[in-house]
Amino acid sequence: GGGGSEGDHEAEQALEDLKARIDRLEEAASTKLQLAKLFSHDDAPEPSKPKAADDAGKGGGGDDAPEGEVLGPEEPAKPGCGTFVFQTLWGGPVLPKKSDTVSSWVENFFGGVTTAHGINRVFDEGSGPCRKVFWMCLFLTGLGILGWSLTGTFQAFLDAETATSITFRDGSNDLPMISVCNRSPIRCGCEAFYDAAVPVAQALPFLCADAIAYKETYSGNIDKNGDATGYDTLENAADVIDLAKTDELRLAYTKKLSCDNGETTKAVVVQASKDKKLATQMLLDYAGFHQRKKIVRYCKTSDVTTGLGVTCMGDEFWSKPWFSDQYGACHTFNPCHGIPIGDKCESDADCAHTTKTRGAGGKCNSEGRCACDLCMAGGDCKPARQLKAGAGKGVRFILNVAVDQDAAVKSAVASRWASGAVVHMHTAHDATAVAAAVGASPGRATDIILGQEVTIKKPYPFGSCTTVNEVDPEVCEAACLAREQTRNCCTDSSGNPIEVPTVVAGVLAPISLNSPGGTPVNLTSPTLACNELDPDVRKCFLRQTQKLAEGLICLHGAAAQHDKYYIIMTKTNSDGTAKTMYHAAHDSDGNGVGDQEEKMNKIENHCVWSASDMGSKPEPNHGLPCKALGDNSADCPSRTGKDDRRGKCVAASRAYCPDRCEALKYIVKSSARNPLSEGTIKLIASEELATVTYEAANSPSSGERRWKPRCAAGAAAAAAATTGNSSNATASATATPAPNPTCFTDKDAQALVAENYALINVDFDSFGETVFEKDEAVDPVTLLGTIGGNLGMWVGMSIMTITEWFELLFFAILSAPFFFLGKKNMAHVVNDDEEEAAAEEEGGGGPGGPEGDDEDVKRVLQRIKTVTDGKKKLDIKLD
Repeated sequence: GGGGSEGDHEAEQALEDLKARIDRLEEAASTKLQLAKLFSHDDAPEPSKPKAADDAGKGGGGDDAPEGEVLGPEEPAKPGCGTFVFQTLWGGPVLPKKSDTVSSWVENFFGGVTTAHGINRVFDEGSGPCRKVFWMCLFLTGLGILGWSLTGTFQAFLDAETATSITFRDGSNDLPMISVCNRSPIRCGCEAFYDAAVPVAQALPFLCADAIAYKETYSGNIDKNGDATGYDTLENAADVIDLAKTDELRLAYTKKLSCDNGETTKAVVVQASKDKKLATQMLLDYAGFHQRKKIVRYCKTSDVTTGLGVTCMGDEFWSKPWFSDQYGACHTFNPCHGIPIGDKCESDADCAHTTKTRGAGGKCNSEGRCACDLCMAGGDCKPARQLKAGAGKGVRFILNVAVDQDAAVKSAVASRWASGAVVHMHTAHDATAVAAAVGASPGRATDIILGQEVTIKKPYPFGSCTTVNEVDPEVCEAACLAREQTRNCCTDSSGNPIEVPTVVAGVLAPISLNSPGGTPVNLTSPTLACNELDPDVRKCFLRQTQKLAEGLICLHGAAAQHDKYYIIMTKTNSDGTAKTMYHAAHDSDGNGVGDQEEKMNKIENHCVWSASDMGSKPEPNHGLPCKALGDNSADCPSRTGKDDRRGKCVAASRAYCPDRCEALKYIVKSSARNPLSEGTIKLIASEELATVTYEAANSPSSGERRWKPRCAAGAAAAAAATTGNSSNATASATATPAPNPTCFTDKDAQALVAENYALINVDFDSFGETVFEKDEAVDPVTLLGTIGGNLGMWVGMSIMTITEWFELLFFAILSAPFFFLGKKNMAHVVNDDEEEAAAEEEGGGGPGGPEGDDEDVKRVLQRIKTVTDGKKKLDIKLD
């Protein structure tokens, strides 16, 4: 009986415990219901009877639950719009719960939500303080290394730095345009210079060396002791010439040439010389090498159809002559370079120049093939290509550089100390940049091996290149200098300044000069309109050149103008000042002139400092627009802030000359000069003598000619005998005999060739081209890859992790009222009890329910099972 009494007591105690737990659950449900009504108002969920209580009522357990007691919500709540968006559509473990604090919410995120490796170790369950400090220090160290390693990458990206790559690819077999000019722009033998009506002072610059006599007395510098300290510069050759003796030699000169050229005759030049108004263009029309055959005596290349060697002396291979202010008349071989001659076409647009969008010359002919009209023939121009790589496979020229026709004084003034020709290999973009030409010396064979280089650049802010301008910078800068020289130094025939247009898109529009017959002639360079006989012109030219070197004229086209990129960034110099950059990639109105250049061309006056006035650092306001003209202008403040360092405000002179973003250049990989062999000299002399003899017989000329026809057999023998009788015993066997005044022997011809002729071979040894490409050093893809790699290495994070942290930041900002102001009814805050109820309903409830049941419910269910088992055991014992 004692055992039974003890069992009854245990069962009763268990039932009492169960009833107490149920009471606590009902009280918690009632409290939560009241809170929901308080904060949710109309949106509060209606109460419903808990499933556990309902089951108890149905099972006869109503004695344990008070009648009419409401133990929980009767039906699920209907969430509002915000709740639906945040908790249903978005959801996730980042949403805070009503039971969360700031600490528990952050710990939950870093302890298991984020995919970061390292920082989450700090929040591992059961971690002691030492472990937490260790992992936090390790994470912060990695974060510091991450910042250090990414600083340079970010800086390179923000500075728009570039990196140059070099690659090799197959190029074209098109031969370049090749311009040939004589070093001496005029022929000194032209008869107008030796006319008695022309004063010797006016004729002096154009006389041949044989007609000049120099002073025999010393006229150089003398020190205080009376010692000679050196003669004057060679450029001042006119100062050491005996004019009286020179005039005698000039009038007795016998090697005069007939140089009449259409309207420009001897009489016209004589009159202009007497009037001291001889324009450079008139002089070149008369005495220059305007006739191609005067300088180009032989040309050979390959036929593009058959591959056989053919002559290229015809007009279909050459341009019309054009005039350089430095070398006079020049002749360009292969002027149709860049035009797809022979390709199929449907319109002229299909035959456009391959690199010059505004280039002319390409036409679609009646046969549906591209043709070119840029050659002297005016149509059916022929292309020049090298069909096979190697020496001797390109083009060959023989040039008569006419050494004896060099005007001594004019060459000295221009610092030309050697006779010969210049050969310039180029494209249509740098045709007039003859300063880069290769010299061809008389009596020598010059072998030139060409290569092809392509430079590709990115426009602003990565570089200062243009996609609009179609000439190279050196051509543009030379045009600007020529404009300033003409405007400031030259006058027309009436004494008025010559008006010269502005350089636009790198091109200087030609100005016109009337020929002697009144025909307008477009000048390649405006300086060709200047007076050759005005001594002040040359001095003024030199002053303008010095101003250019000092930075006072032809300023950088975008000087003192700084465009932003990435919205806020500006390119800077090493000292932190804004860097002048060409922003030359935009032409919004499509007129062939970039937007930035149009803006610059509107500047009327600007500030300037000479290089010496600037000192060691540049003036940031150099080129700044100004209004108050004059020295020390208030509109031109110095970087020093000192009034005495302010700049000058002058009329604007700018050269907007950016590089082209993609440019092809022909470079000389190697060149060799060797004396012409005796066999070569004899071969050329024989061909020339035969040609001249033929021309003399069929087209006799009344003018004097340097080449004479071949002497008849009797005349040649007499000349040889005369030479032999006049020789003494010590004469060299190789002495050159004096030429017969009316005819040439073979030796006369060979002597003339050896002294005056140059042979040039121009070949590709391969058709490959070297590509120098400047691209952004850090592009967006590289930047992201560098960031991602360093994030993963140093702090164990990825882009996904950063996205998670942004999600955390978003909800942290959104949850500030919840955590710090006590506002509990926020749409994104998860109700812990609703979550438990949903989990229990989903699991089916009762004993054996899901693992997500509340701990109190689990204990109650476990206790019920224990009590039931106890009752069964008690019944067994009683039985």
